[in-house]
Amino acid sequence: MPKPYSVDLRSRVIAACDAGERPELVGPRFSVTPRTVYKWLRLRRETGGIAPRPSDPGPEPILAPHADTLRAIVRDRPDATLEEIRTELPVRVSVGALFNMLGRLGLSFKKEGHSRRRTTEA
Repeated sequence: MPKPYSVDLRSRVIAACDAGERPELVGPRFSVTPRTVYKWLRLRRETGGIAPRPSDPGPEPILAPHADTLRAIVRDRPDATLEEIRTELPVRVSVGALFNMLGRLGLSFKKEGHSRRRTTEA
């Protein structure tokens, strides 16, 4: 999700509208659409402020309640594949969801050095 426009930009746009300029002309001057200008004017009218509304972080990941279990599995079997870890979990998840959760937890399952190790002397 993109970051909201800054309050500084919002205040400059609103100040231009308050000075009597039309939103259709103010928007392009500040590189925003006129629709955005109208939304900010409505936001100020409804709430009294122009700060962005708080965003919804979305649903909690299905593996979040099982983070400790996941840490224990990776700690006990650091060489396990994603598929092996997935079979040991108490919930059914995709390999992608497991990969994302491991990243959120900062857990690495990468085998260090195996791909760079030579089998014979050069």
